[in-house]
Amino acid sequence: MAQELESDIVLPHLSPRLQAIADMAEPASGRVIDIGTDHAYLPIWLTGNGKCNSAIASDLRSGPIMRAKANISKYGFSDKIDARIGDGLEDIVLAEDDTVIIAGMGGLEIIKILDRRSGDIPGGMTLIIQPQRSVYELRYWLSQNEFVIADESIVHDRRHFYTIMKVKFDACQVNDAVRIDELSALIGPILMEKYQDNAEDPTWINYLKDKRNTLAKAVRGKPELTE
Repeated sequence: MAQELESDIVLPHLSPRLQAIADMAEPASGRVIDIGTDHAYLPIWLTGNGKCNSAIASDLRSGPIMRAKANISKYGFSDKIDARIGDGLEDIVLAEDDTVIIAGMGGLEIIKILDRRSGDIPGGMTLIIQPQRSVYELRYWLSQNEFVIADESIVHDRRHFYTIMKVKFDACQVNDAVRIDELSALIGPILMEKYQDNAEDPTWINYLKDKRNTLAKAVRGKPELTE
């Protein structure tokens, strides 16, 4: 069911994946920057629910930006959400109270986006990341580049499991203190803590089965791993 505001504006209904991402956003964030925005449903929902003061909806292609602008106008947020064509975080001046959302793309692509801004990310800035694949590589890279995983959640949507991470940039962290081992990089350090006392949770069990199947496929594709 769509959410209705006092002004009778009905906000877009979010899929379970997008809702899990929206739920990660902290209340009253200063500005949300949604990279790969597509229809701009996330910044519209967050703005409409008062979880940000303003937003940037960015996408690499003109088609999604045209759809985003139409939706932003439809819901009456043209004065608060700026839809623009952009390549990752290029040409965006970042601030400490920004929340950057990068969702629906591969982990290696997310690494490229963040790496291009290496040395130019304000301390304390929040990222909400939802990789489609290469989650292991992304977690490991984050741990080696002064990013701290503050929270994680999993959601099952359309027969797929998705991992959502809330990440803080903290250049003051000692690198050795934030590195994670291979198991944590694969499963998720915060997820392992969350479910250690609730290991029989059906979502957790099915998530682990999904990870096991992914590893089995990787081994079949690389027989040298079994030697």
